[in-house]
Amino acid sequence: MQILPKILWLVVLLTLTEAAHSANRNALSSGRWEQTSRWSGGKLPACGDSIIINAETTVEISSTLDFSLCATPLHIKIRGTLTFQTGKKLRLPCNSSVTIESGGLITGGSGGGHSNLIDICNATVWNAAQGDLPGPVVLQFNPLPVELAYFSVRPESDGITLSWITLSEVSNSHYVIEKGKDGVHFEELTTLAGAGTTTHLSSYLVTDKNPFEGLQYYRLRQVDFDGQSNLSGTLAVNWNSLHVFQIYPNPSTGELFANLDPQLIGQTGKLIINRADGKLHMLREIKVESTSYGVKLLKNREYLKPGNYMVSLNFKDHNYSQVVIAK
Repeated sequence: MQILPKILWLVVLLTLTEAAHSANRNALSSGRWEQTSRWSGGKLPACGDSIIINAETTVEISSTLDFSLCATPLHIKIRGTLTFQTGKKLRLPCNSSVTIESGGLITGGSGGGHSNLIDICNATVWNAAQGDLPGPVVLQFNPLPVELAYFSVRPESDGITLSWITLSEVSNSHYVIEKGKDGVHFEELTTLAGAGTTTHLSSYLVTDKNPFEGLQYYRLRQVDFDGQSNLSGTLAVNWNSLHVFQIYPNPSTGELFANLDPQLIGQTGKLIINRADGKLHMLREIKVESTSYGVKLLKNREYLKPGNYMVSLNFKDHNYSQVVIAK
């Protein structure tokens, strides 16, 4: 029997050890990532784990977390909020992914510059200077043939828009954009030419003008010139052709956005925010500009102190209200 080199045995041993101990880790409550009691099983997330930050839960990274030497990837799903203290970083190994689901959010927290960041496979896929990142979005990095840094699906006034960014591509012929109703069975929506071989950033944009009603799923199939293909992560998004209303992120850590009826584009209404005791916190006009999706509700330097609020938007023929939690 051929004797494997010691370093190869070490890699094999590490991989088998990580696979044996990988687990699902759920954030049980809001607070610092580094607190053992924060996580299911009473253990901190480790190499190979699948990590879930549940809705209405805010997890703060208060020290640099470096998993880059792990032999197996980590997969993080954010349904609540992931935030950072100033200068802190999250470093993940190759083939890891960070999925921000609808209603989820990554925020720079107490630092808004380039120092708060997420690295995957030694490539920065997000930093705080880019601003808060609401879902649905997938952040990932695959060494070859395509370095997919960003993948997003969002409802817009004319359909569901898919956008993605690659850092480099090798022998990339084209993309097949696929959609489905159950996240298991997919059909081809359209194809889009790839960039061949390039080390430059490439951006892509496609709009599905005939989405299914309700929940649906999208993914990318990247196809090489030799016919080999690779799949991206899958993203889910809701579409309601009659009424798409949502205020997010909720809980909020400093910003508020709203999805409204497309008929309101160009209209001016009133934004009313009342505290839990019924006292008025804010009253002013708000105009829906070129899109009714992702309407920014709070201006610069406007903020909500921690607590519960009733946020109302009143237009001539449309009135909306939603309870929002500020943290």
